[in-house]
Amino acid sequence: IIIGVCLVLLLLFWKDLLLIFFDETQAITVGLSPLFYKILFFTLLSACVVAALQTVGAILVIAMVITPGATAYLLTDKFKTLSIIAIILGAVTSFVGAYISYYLDGATGGVIVTLQTLLFLAAFLFSPKYGLLTRNKKAVENV
Repeated sequence: IIIGVCLVLLLLFWKDLLLIFFDETQAITVGLSPLFYKILFFTLLSACVVAALQTVGAILVIAMVITPGATAYLLTDKFKTLSIIAIILGAVTSFVGAYISYYLDGATGGVIVTLQTLLFLAAFLFSPKYGLLTRNKKAVENV
């Protein structure tokens, strides 16, 4: 239920939230209330975190919130694409991690975060623009 409410509200207020978080002065100029939208956003985030705390625990929730976005950031510079990649990574790793943990009889949160960490490491190494191997290859070519 919490995810559904959060998803609907984020879709309804997506453009307003983008404007407020990226250019608050412009948002005020067009008549938006930054305080209202910030309270809305952080309330939704808090609701999702509290729901996840009961499932996977405090440390793993932090990893599950940060890792998909960090991985997506390594893969693209466009915010819309970054958001889509982060959502897909979070959803896919959650479903696959839950499935794997069921068959391995392991902790669901730990498996999910392990999958997300492996994807982050792969992006960190092989990302076309920010990847460690890409940067090393460019450095060798410049010498």
